[in-house]
Amino acid sequence: MIEVREIEEIRAGLPYRRFEELRRSLGIPTARLLPVLRLSERTLYRRKRAGRFSPEESDRLWRLWRLYQKAVEVLGEEAGPTWLITPKTFLDHKSPLDLADTEAGALEVEALLGRIEHGVFG
Repeated sequence: MIEVREIEEIRAGLPYRRFEELRRSLGIPTARLLPVLRLSERTLYRRKRAGRFSPEESDRLWRLWRLYQKAVEVLGEEAGPTWLITPKTFLDHKSPLDLADTEAGALEVEALLGRIEHGVFG
């Protein structure tokens, strides 16, 4: 469950370091993460210089961080990130991360992780 403090942080704009933490944790290049966050390289550069993201961008970044944490919780430190970035045949050869560019897609990824966690998904 999200805490009120986290909501306030999102509204204020998450610090740029959260992007780098997520990118490193997933083990992917910046270019792989930008489309999921719906950011251009130029916008990312501006956010890096400013030190923080807009509230809307922060919301998308937090959504991905939430999925990363759930994947690690369910699958472990090594398998969780790999599962998120690896294409799946049952997702039309897209990765769970690819689906997370929308809230609906992120909810589906969370549901998949929930089924895995409870042994309902093969």
